[in-house]
Formats: sequence, structure tokens, C-alpha cells
Amino acid sequence: TDYLHAALKRVCRIHKSQPNGHILVFVTSQREVKNLCELIIAKFEHFGKPKKRTKKNTPLREINIFNSYETEELISTDSDTSNFIINPIVVLPLFALLPKEQQQNIFNSVEPNARKCIVSTNVAETSLTIPGVKYIVDTGKVKYKFYDKITGAEKYEITWCSKASADQRKGRAGRTGPGHCYRLYSTSVYQHDFPEFTVPDILRQSIQNIVLQMKCMNFGKIENFPFPTPPDSIDIKAAECTLLMLGALETAQSSSGLCHRVTKLGRQMNSISLYPRYSKMIIDSIIQGCAPYVITIASAMSVRVDRINFHR
Repeated sequence: TDYLHAALKRVCRIHKSQPNGHILVFVTSQREVKNLCELIIAKFEHFGKPKKRTKKNTPLREINIFNSYETEELISTDSDTSNFIINPIVVLPLFALLPKEQQQNIFNSVEPNARKCIVSTNVAETSLTIPGVKYIVDTGKVKYKFYDKITGAEKYEITWCSKASADQRKGRAGRTGPGHCYRLYSTSVYQHDFPEFTVPDILRQSIQNIVLQMKCMNFGKIENFPFPTPPDSIDIKAAECTLLMLGALETAQSSSGLCHRVTKLGRQMNSISLYPRYSKMIIDSIIQGCAPYVITIASAMSVRVDRINFHR
């Protein structure tokens, strides 16, 4: 994608031309974190000693035609980097599912002439303060899960982050001293395309889990609950209709009229920390004697990664 290409070029320019100080790059997902880390490492892996190239002894490098980054960036021989020593750069990934011991690496010190480059998702916007970060490279992108009210499906989309998030990212630079934020988008895009604030999850995602959990807690009309950010009443009714169809709720008579009451199956579904459709699949598979297969399918459908390697 273009913004990863731009982020790679900006990191290279900072490391080659700017004074000491660590770099923090914001991208959208675990996959992009790993890809950009690999590209930065590949870019600087040969920049540790002087190079003398001639037409006779310069070897031809293998070109991967399926990777535009390697073709345009890694294969290039920039005149400003090919004939002198560049200080070491330590490239570190950061995302929510990264093991704690690997997350700790971002706080470890490096040798005096080395620079850390931390490639992160939006987990580093507010939850962490990384000492020594002077340079922020902000792609302005974020990946969110959206619920399609028409199809009932959920999907991930990469979109512009909010102005509040962009300002949080900018604030990561120079927490302990002067810093600089390089935004890979124009002021016009920031002013016209960025929303003021991030849309709360309850307005972007399915609320079937929330409705089922509240029904298990014996709440009557969910619409009357004082949510900090109340979901649309149409979404609440749609969630109740889905839960009725799955058998998690049933229609019952109360003193105030007809209401939706949780069933025994609904309580069993609520005890499984998955979307109601998946939990119903698993419960039915136990009855049918095919639980291992259905659990595998449900796990693959609900896992929070961009892709799964089934051949490991």
C-alpha cells in the first residue's frame, strides 16, 4: 500500500539525516507491523560498513516481482547511503497480541550510537510512553471492525483515524524532550476527511453479545438502560430478533406486556465468550457429536488476525 511505502521512505530519511532519537511508526495491523519491520531491516542490513561498488563487481540482486516495496526500495542504490557508514537501527514490533517479554524490548536500552525504530498499531497511542522517542511517523490509518446492518456480517476496514487519535499520536513525540511528528497526509485531508473523535465500538459492532448478557442479568427493556453512548433502538431490536431466531430468547408475558426473556440455551450461549451464532454452533455440535470440527471452524472465523497459516 502507498502509505507503507511512504512510511518506509520517511524512516530511511530520518535515520540517515536526523540527530539521535528513536522513531515510532503507526500502522494499522499486526500484519503491516511485521511487513514494515522486515522492509526496514532489509533496507539497512547492509549499511554497517563502507561500500565500494563498481560495474564489474556489483552483483545482480534477485528481484521479487510480487513485492513492490522490495522492487522500488530495497533494490534501489541511493547515492546518499551507498558510500558511508550509517549507525545501527534496532527495529522492534509492537501490537496488542505481542508476547509481554517481546513488548518489553521496546524499553530496553541500545548501544549509544544506535537508534530504535518501533513499528506499532494504535496500541501505542495512549497506553505507553516510550522513553527517547523523538520522531513520529503517522500514516493516519487505522483498522476497525464494522457491522453491516443489511447483511449481518462483520468486516475489517482500513480508514482514516480521528483527529483526536492523530493528536494523541503526535503527542507521543518528545514526551521527555523536543520531538517532531511526520504526518503522511496533508492538512486538507486532516481537516476534511478525519472525524473529530473515534466512533465507539458499541456503534460500530454487533450488540448481540451485549443484549444477551443483559438479558441474562434480568434487564427488561434494553432501550431504557442508561448507556454512556446509547446504541440505536433499531439495532437493539435487530439483535433481539436474531437471539429469538437462535433460541437464546423467548417471548414471555409480564406485568407490563410481552417481553423477551432469556432461555436455558441462551444462558449456555452467554457462558461461551463468542458471538451468539458461534456459541450456538458449538452447543449444537456437541449434541451432534462433531464438536472438534465445529470448534475449529468457529475459532478460525472469530480469531483476530489478518491471516492464518494452516501449514505450520
